[in-house]
Amino acid sequence: MSEKDKIMKKKEYMTTGEVLFFCALLCEVVSLMVRMTTIPYMFEGDFCWTVLKMLRYAGYLLIVVKFALEKISQKEMIVIGGLVLLLGIDSTLSSRELFMMFIFIYGMKGVRFNRIMQVLLPCFIACFAMIVIGSQIGLVDNWVYGLDDGRIRYALGFFYPSHVASVLFYMTMLFCYVKKDRLKLWHVILLELINLWQYGQTDTKAGTILTAAALFVFYGISRQKKDLSSGIAGKCLIFAFPGCAFLSLFACLFYGRLPFLEGINHFLTDRIALGWRGIQSYGIHLFGQKIQWVGHGGVGQIVDSPQGVYNYVDCSYMKILLEHGLIVWLVIIAGFTLASVCAVRAHEIYLAAALLFVAGYSMIEPRLLELGFNPFMLVLAHLIGCRESFLESEEQMEMLVGERNDKKDETKVTQA
Repeated sequence: MSEKDKIMKKKEYMTTGEVLFFCALLCEVVSLMVRMTTIPYMFEGDFCWTVLKMLRYAGYLLIVVKFALEKISQKEMIVIGGLVLLLGIDSTLSSRELFMMFIFIYGMKGVRFNRIMQVLLPCFIACFAMIVIGSQIGLVDNWVYGLDDGRIRYALGFFYPSHVASVLFYMTMLFCYVKKDRLKLWHVILLELINLWQYGQTDTKAGTILTAAALFVFYGISRQKKDLSSGIAGKCLIFAFPGCAFLSLFACLFYGRLPFLEGINHFLTDRIALGWRGIQSYGIHLFGQKIQWVGHGGVGQIVDSPQGVYNYVDCSYMKILLEHGLIVWLVIIAGFTLASVCAVRAHEIYLAAALLFVAGYSMIEPRLLELGFNPFMLVLAHLIGCRESFLESEEQMEMLVGERNDKKDETKVTQA
């Protein structure tokens, strides 16, 4: 069998590895999404929390089974060993969050990203719809939060109102990525109406605007015949993550010194100021540190007031930098950037565009590394060389095979 045939794996149905990975991913996504709702608080004791934890463990077990069925090369072992060491240190100093996520990142080996997203989309939509509809008919508690100016925010079955906007945003990105050129005007109109209704209930401004803008951009791309992977557009797509990450860091470092940042901070409801306070309180370190985040979630529902001084940082980039340290921060930014570069070079414009909006959204919400919200986190598999998992067409695979053959030829010439 040729290398091209090995990479393409043109099969009508999902492979055994893909089935195992999808079942594991579904366990993880359902567990994490339900944890972000009011459902666990509707049961007495720890019963629901225990069920959700066991569901996640079942997912990890399925990934282990997938590992056992695969062969691992010496090069892969070295890369995996280095990442495990780094994440092991991070989990000791901060939390196990990234270490557990690495299981799914490595699980992407031999799995077609597009195929997994296609079967994940209806499950994602079903979970979101059941939670929101359940909150409207009384099956799920719909917590109400009051603002200082008298406005009311409904959480629609979730723990906090902004969670609704976050799930809707990532669901929209997933929908547009899966539909691609099949994205219709009525799809856009329907999602825009849902987005507006969500805003009326949750009063989540920035996320609503970004979701609305993304829908119009994706619809424009679906009607655009010109190749957008070159020129200024291509560079914007490639440098989305480092650009947004360093802009976030710059804004938080220079907040209070540059007057124009005050207006931006007001529009973003103190997000820049909270990042600045985080730096002042915890500093920036090479490796992670344990931080007890205190937010407004559950206030007036399960607690009367915040359990300490409010310190929550909404910006994903700043939260990762403060909690996991500079080294992990740089590795994550590099991983997402590499995924963007590969998407642009392979003319996967929908994946590149989705990553662009995820990069922008991560400036205002802390969901970048939360698989229950963001399935695009799986593109970090580029860090372990799983590039072929994200290529769809035969032409892209031929290009990848050609690049590998060129490298082999260069190696032979060098050795000679």
